Amino acid sequence: MRSIHFAAALVWMCILSPSQRERPNLTSSAELLQQIQQLIQQGNLAGARSRLISALKEHPDEAGLYNLLGVVDAQQRLYLAAESDFKEAIEKDGRFSGAYLNLGHLYQENALADPAGLKKALEIYRRLLEFAPSNDEANYQSALLLERGGSFRASLEHLSRLTFAEQEQAQVQSLRCADEVGLGERSQADAVAARLLADPGLTEPDILSILPTLETNQRDDVEVQFLEA
Repeated sequence: MRSIHFAAALVWMCILSPSQRERPNLTSSAELLQQIQQLIQQGNLAGARSRLISALKEHPDEAGLYNLLGVVDAQQRLYLAAESDFKEAIEKDGRFSGAYLNLGHLYQENALADPAGLKKALEIYRRLLEFAPSNDEANYQSALLLERGGSFRASLEHLSRLTFAEQEQAQVQSLRCADEVGLGERSQADAVAARLLADPGLTEPDILSILPTLETNQRDDVEVQFLEA
């Protein structure tokens, strides 16, 4: 699973929840979360877990703490525990975008172990987009999942909601090309393909990710051009 930000690995969102940003003790909350984030970034997951467990005893309703605990559990490959943590963060703060994105990413990353993972990821992004319809990451990941499922027109709709800058990125254009191919829109697909071939930012993963759609729809000509490029 690739993030729209071109991360090589999954990007965990470790931000403050809206409710935390509104509280008068913002500084102490921010400092605590920052300290724990630093432990995670340093690879000290045991230290981060210890701090989180202690903090949750004092602040059992803090959504940000559950979100970070989910990050720790996810990095330690504790799938069910991480899922529970992110769900708890969302339960504590229903508009905590970072927790929704983390849960969606978790489902995508563990799709082989959980056959329903991709369906659950799409649903969690849908819930996020209900209150944050312009969220780029949720729209991109929704478009990606819909393209994989053959819902090409719905995928294009989500891509159209991205900011102009994001729409111009090669990985977004490659997904758009796959959608146009899937819909049988040959001229549109060829136009997008031509733009991609001229894009210096085009990478191998951008192409490999859409090969199944190109092959299924017998666009070997486009596939060969991409692979040669």
